[in-house]
Amino acid sequence: MKKILEVKQYEPTVTHITWIINNICPNSCTYCPALTHNGSNHNYDWNNARRFVKILLHRYSKIHLSIAGGEPSMSPHLPELVKLFSEAGHTVSLVTNGYKSKEYWLELAPYITYIGFSYHPEYSTERYFENLQAAAEVTRCGAKIMMLSSHWEQCIAAYERLKESDRYWVTPTRVVEWGTYNGSDYYTDEQIKWFQTTITDHNKMLHHQGKPYALTAAKYYLNDGTIDTTPVASSYANRGQTNFRGYECYIGLRSLFIGILGQVKRGNCMAGGRLGTIDKPEEIIWPDKPIICNYDLCSCSTDIDINKRSLDSEYRDTRKYTEFLRKNY
Repeated sequence: MKKILEVKQYEPTVTHITWIINNICPNSCTYCPALTHNGSNHNYDWNNARRFVKILLHRYSKIHLSIAGGEPSMSPHLPELVKLFSEAGHTVSLVTNGYKSKEYWLELAPYITYIGFSYHPEYSTERYFENLQAAAEVTRCGAKIMMLSSHWEQCIAAYERLKESDRYWVTPTRVVEWGTYNGSDYYTDEQIKWFQTTITDHNKMLHHQGKPYALTAAKYYLNDGTIDTTPVASSYANRGQTNFRGYECYIGLRSLFIGILGQVKRGNCMAGGRLGTIDKPEEIIWPDKPIICNYDLCSCSTDIDINKRSLDSEYRDTRKYTEFLRKNY
């Protein structure tokens, strides 16, 4: 397996902000901890959140906001949050299980750059497919299939059905045990082989060419001297290529994470500790330097795409690395 030695984001000025807007959800998936779906719609004062947004819009010149939950569409403040960033000239993406009506998504979709409709096999309904298809006509969309090993055949059937359309991406996603970063939902050898050999088709959504797009993807510099790219970074995690322990990582400088309780951190992986809270936005301590990763698996697409590099002397001293620096810095 090729090793990733360096990750460099395409767009040098974008700050990728992830906002977990609530911890309420109509589903209770086995792979989600209870704290993500049995809470309340908001665990912080929304007036404080508005002040926090003003600080973000002043601090960062170019933002990509990724919103998740819980189920974000259950928040009464979601349309306001989306429009605050969109109308200020920033880009917004959203992850949802498609809970709301088709009409809801058709109204909100014009303000969103990309909507990821996650497929959860334990709670799948026909509405999921209908809402995805409708929203995909308005903005870029993707079908993120949570490949639960205990529902494998159902997930494969959904994958085969969804990949027939050219209106959205289809991304099979490996289920990771929450909080362990060890990369497995106890898959069989056959299932693991399926992940390693299944390549997501990205030659889709051509009907949305010309529309604004958030350049949050990155280039991946590999140990064989090649450079790889993909708009779906989770594919590297699926193949077990995202052990960045000991790497210098720029989460917190090129990213930000707002958690369920309003806590502000560097990234989705929680490395680097807490910076502050939405309820006291003026007291947030903003990072000024990268950190050294201490995880064996980077499982979040956002974190994977953030600038990082190996500090292994065997890499830093090679001619390939010198040439890499000359061309890219």
